[in-house]
Amino acid sequence: MATGGARTALAAPGPWVLPAIDLSTQGQEAVSPRLATAPDGTTIAYWAQQNGSNYVLQASTRSPDGAFGAPVDLPASGQYSAGSQLAIARDGTTTGVWDRSDGTNTIVQASTRSPGGAFSAPVNLSAAGQDAGDESLAVAPDGSTTAIWQRSNGTNTIVQASTRAPGGAFSAPVNLSAAGQNASSPTLAVAPDGSTTAIWRRSDGTNTIVQASTRAPGGAFGAPVNLSAAGQDAGGESLAVAPDGTTTAIWQRYNGTNYIVQASTRTPGGAFGAPIDLSAAGQHATSPAMAVALDGTTTAIWKRNITVQASTRAPGGAFGAPVDLSAAHDDARDPQVAVSPDGTTTAIWDASNGMDYIVQTSTRLPGGTFGAPVDLSAGGQDASSPALAVAPDGTTIAIWQRTQSGRFSNTIVQATFTGPALGPPRVNDVLVPPTVPKPLVPKPTQKRVIAPWPAVGLVVQRTRTRGPTIGLLRGVVARVPRGNSLIVTCPASCGSRTGTVLATLGGAGSSPNQLLKRPLRLKHSTTIRIALVAAGKVGRFKTYGFRSGRLAPRNFVKHQGCLEPGSRTRVAVCT
Repeated sequence: MATGGARTALAAPGPWVLPAIDLSTQGQEAVSPRLATAPDGTTIAYWAQQNGSNYVLQASTRSPDGAFGAPVDLPASGQYSAGSQLAIARDGTTTGVWDRSDGTNTIVQASTRSPGGAFSAPVNLSAAGQDAGDESLAVAPDGSTTAIWQRSNGTNTIVQASTRAPGGAFSAPVNLSAAGQNASSPTLAVAPDGSTTAIWRRSDGTNTIVQASTRAPGGAFGAPVNLSAAGQDAGGESLAVAPDGTTTAIWQRYNGTNYIVQASTRTPGGAFGAPIDLSAAGQHATSPAMAVALDGTTTAIWKRNITVQASTRAPGGAFGAPVDLSAAHDDARDPQVAVSPDGTTTAIWDASNGMDYIVQTSTRLPGGTFGAPVDLSAGGQDASSPALAVAPDGTTIAIWQRTQSGRFSNTIVQATFTGPALGPPRVNDVLVPPTVPKPLVPKPTQKRVIAPWPAVGLVVQRTRTRGPTIGLLRGVVARVPRGNSLIVTCPASCGSRTGTVLATLGGAGSSPNQLLKRPLRLKHSTTIRIALVAAGKVGRFKTYGFRSGRLAPRNFVKHQGCLEPGSRTRVAVCT
């Protein structure tokens, strides 16, 4: 969340901009997509891209105005695994960690990019001589960056960590887990005061136990504590921290018959409490994840049998009964969850439609309930490994990998994001106040009622390419008065779509959001006409233009007037 400068305008999320766009290069395998978001809204999508015999880490950056750039290698070459993670500090400094073969063993490395700069040459974090991997990364509010991973000591795998102060270098690794048994799958979370909690799973000689270790700001990591009970295997652990520092750990544990999702919470300055069951017994529950809103509301999500479920805990309260998010007949998997600054919660997963796995999402507005699932990926091929990120303005970005058919039969990375919310016209992040024209009164002989003009939003994406195209019209949002229809056409400079109906809103059961099946290219001379019509009534219209070649508020409304009853083209005289 931004801490200085102009306040970011928050709004309920708008529609998903579909169809999704391809980020990775066709013809090459791309896997393990992830996202990282900066305080200014810049989002980095990254994944492992096959470049022949090896995988390299690639990234595409989306500026706050909504366009993903061409993918670049991070760094330029190497033998990278599919494991990687990026984290962005409040000042925009980006740090990446991954594991790379040195020809004998895998070594955990890191690279840093200052705001506006390029990624540095990688530095080794783990020592040579033994394999290391399964790395994770977290950044404190002051910019201190901690990396964590597992490394073999020749007998067992040990969880290790290294920390870099702002402007400094990464420290020598320190062991977090005890020797004598294998420890694996470490991850981190940082509280607003800089307290850092690490969590992992470790064998006690019979079963795997979830453990945690905490470091106070400026201090050292403490001795590990067991979170899950002995006697059965536990794993799939993750962490979430509330703004007040309350830390919640979640994992799955076998009860002798099924895996049950459990959680443990630690208030600031306290200790982790006894585990509580979140999922019901009788079926396997796995793949837990969590997200926390700014008010402390915590949402846990997991897969139980073939259904994605969620449970919510209000600040200071207890987790509620689980609710189903995915359809009962679909085989759902890979659940993730994210929360926007206003508390809007978005869940994502992939589910079978009987033939393919489709990425789906469900959204819950503050104080509401989760809505019906929405398909994000197209059918026809399997999509999997979805991930979410939320920008400070509430824009939600989704990413996943999908099998590409046809000429190339590889897995590619795709992404989409939410468009503007309902409200005034909006061009990317620039709010355009609704124009309030003088009342338009029909001639006395017409004796018809003109409906009030609604607030209309154009979902417009800037483009950075040279040439006549200055942007893309992706959709329209409006609250259409009852009994009226809003018809969007292009009178000029739209190629084969000139004169055609681009979108129609209004009518019973109509959605206030409509995305174009195919984005419309906007040129300097393009005009968009929006007509508000109703049977037997005088209509109204406005014509929007982009005459200066800049997508700015002053370039919108060019003309407005009245229409003959029932017509979307015949202009009537207004008095």
